[in-house]
Amino acid sequence: MMRRVDERRMKVVSLFGTGEDEKMVHGRKGLFVVIDGLDGSGKGVIQDAVAEQCKITGLRVLDLNEFWKNSRTHPIFTSDKDPRYYVDMSLYDVVLTSEPTYCGIGKMIRDEFIKTGSDYTATETAAAYGLDREILHRKVLFPLLDEGKIIVQSRNVVSSLVYQPVQAEERRESLTREDVVSIHGNNYCLENGPNLVVIPVIQDPSGLMERLKGRKKKDDSCFERLEFQMKLNPHYQSNALRELLEGYGSKVGYVDASQTEVVTIRETLGLLKKEYGEMFGLSYVDVSRRAEQIWDTFERERIRKLKSVIEFPHK
Repeated sequence: MMRRVDERRMKVVSLFGTGEDEKMVHGRKGLFVVIDGLDGSGKGVIQDAVAEQCKITGLRVLDLNEFWKNSRTHPIFTSDKDPRYYVDMSLYDVVLTSEPTYCGIGKMIRDEFIKTGSDYTATETAAAYGLDREILHRKVLFPLLDEGKIIVQSRNVVSSLVYQPVQAEERRESLTREDVVSIHGNNYCLENGPNLVVIPVIQDPSGLMERLKGRKKKDDSCFERLEFQMKLNPHYQSNALRELLEGYGSKVGYVDASQTEVVTIRETLGLLKKEYGEMFGLSYVDVSRRAEQIWDTFERERIRKLKSVIEFPHK
């Protein structure tokens, strides 16, 4: 069994960077997929589902979010540096990341800039995101893409293009989408952007607040308000955003996140099958059955953790 998994993994890895269209955006061997959308729209479910599909295919997955939370710094990919933060990337094929990061400026954004009651301006917030984003790309994403890795990231510059102009409008400040693009970190990352942007679509955002209340992660973000999310929603679905991203070379795909998580996973797998079927091991897969399989795995893990808490409450 292990030999068959290794053979599948090597076949998939051999595909990295072979398509000329995959070198149009960031110019590197790897594949960069971003999931971006409203708060509570299912970005985490999509990222987890893509990671699970990669594991089924035999690819080895590193969750960099956990590394950041534990170390509060970016990893180092050369063994002659500080061994505490060294990560041997020959052991992994797929890396999960997110914005903002959980270290440096990214942690400041989470802890200060976007907390409820924050008095930072939209321009200051956009600049902080841009700098965190550029550091992430230079220190982490680009070295990984140069090595031919698959990166699956929750949020990127798309969030700033949507959130900060609306934030400025609410605060009666002046900040247009063009202003956000002109920030160096944002412009740099658009010019070296993802191969694919996946946007989970919510037709009626009124149910988002219930989702946010029920999730484990509590951000206390100033953006997690229904009124604010309602203002963001049309921007995510706009032709203007799609055309801007496509103008920089990124593909844009939409998935239905208004129904069940299984539907969202199924549509995500369908999109990946269409664009990168071989790379994600989906060419000959029934995505409906695979979505059910992945969701069952998530539910079993959730029940296992719940039982663990019940049996060992002191932990």
